[in-house]
Amino acid sequence: MSKIRIMFKLLCLALLLGISLTVVPVALLQADEPPFTDYQIYFSESNAEASPFDRSARGASRFAGFLQQLGADIRILDWRQDVPADADLVVILGPQRDLAADQIARLWHYLINGGSLLLVLDPLEITTDQGTQIIDATRSLGATRGLSQLLWADFGIRGRDDLLLLHADARAAAVGADAPLNLAQTLSLVSDFTTTNLNHDTPITAGVDSSLAFFGARSVEFDATIQPYETVPLVFAAEGYYGESGYASFLADGLAEFDEAADFESEALALAVAFLNPTSSTRLIVIGDRDFATNGGGFQSTPMTSADFTYVSNIQFLINSVAWLLDSEAPVTIPDIAAASATPESTETAPGKRHSSLSSGFARVQ
Repeated sequence: MSKIRIMFKLLCLALLLGISLTVVPVALLQADEPPFTDYQIYFSESNAEASPFDRSARGASRFAGFLQQLGADIRILDWRQDVPADADLVVILGPQRDLAADQIARLWHYLINGGSLLLVLDPLEITTDQGTQIIDATRSLGATRGLSQLLWADFGIRGRDDLLLLHADARAAAVGADAPLNLAQTLSLVSDFTTTNLNHDTPITAGVDSSLAFFGARSVEFDATIQPYETVPLVFAAEGYYGESGYASFLADGLAEFDEAADFESEALALAVAFLNPTSSTRLIVIGDRDFATNGGGFQSTPMTSADFTYVSNIQFLINSVAWLLDSEAPVTIPDIAAASATPESTETAPGKRHSSLSSGFARVQ
């Protein structure tokens, strides 16, 4: 195990410095190949998602860099064509506009034929105009239309149209009245949180031993009744938070009160849910926060150019999620240290492997 940790530290250092990874001594590898070797992971960029090649705070280059160092080939999805036959996983990280009808059709054909999808939703659209941060309610993937409508009808899973906020009393205490705050600062105080409320009976949460961080999240609705498929909640909201359905007006005037008829209490609010269809081998994980996986969110470090990562459990959870979605037969262990920050390279390789075995299922691997 100590050699594995040394190998991982060398990988992180190489990523930060841009050093070729061929300098890592073969004796340290402890295995014939990394666990994600020959898997093809396709990221979508066409709808302003977090890009695997964007090194900014809004990008996902660190997440993609981890996947590449674990052996995966990172590619960009071309929505003008069908999802490639060699796609072992499609990743859609927080689109800022709805998928077009032809994109939904191509994605749906891929999914119902045994595809795997990591879908990360977001309640907020954040842009910058001449140095001023503008925060709006996102208009993508609404709960009752487009891709969400199909996901709910056939898979029993979708993102709710809400934003998790502190209850009013706690919100007032958090914001205070000593200094005026802009909208971004107020949102950070009342919608950013960490949670340890996890379902520990799945392999996806194995090794996630500390808090998961969220930076403005939508809740994920799921139907866990008797169905020909399985939906399993993975992460729940922190205590004191609820799902505010009128958050668009909150962004406008800063006022929001819990409404029993329209809003959602925290006890029932899942933030990440997994789906498995044993017949088709379709796998899906939905997470309700884009920044859970971005460089400036779940993969942030202090200082930003260092490998001293703040939320290691976010990294562990996402790597576990990818391993489960790939149905990877090789164990994936992320040591409890910092991770990668390099921009991955898009490579052309032989077609990837596809595993139909359901051995990893939802039962926790001991």
